[in-house]
Amino acid sequence: MTYAKPGALVIEIGTRQTQMHRWGDFLPCAHVSRCRYDTVFADIAGVSRAGEVPPMSEGHMGIHIGKRATRRILALVDDALAGLPAQASAV
Repeated sequence: MTYAKPGALVIEIGTRQTQMHRWGDFLPCAHVSRCRYDTVFADIAGVSRAGEVPPMSEGHMGIHIGKRATRRILALVDDALAGLPAQASAV
């Protein structure tokens, strides 16, 4: 984000595990770069019981991006693209 253009969209995708242990690492960088910052919560990969959050001592678990998270990410990108000027078509 150091070289991002002001107004660039930054989407931090995480889980309950990252929320509890390191959430918001990208917010200060996005702020300094004057980027737009948003967050999306996804499921923890490999965790079958809802609400279960493995401790970091077990290692950082992966992310499973389900349908709700996918819709949210696409909505954020669509909103960001809607605000851009139309590109001239290539000849």
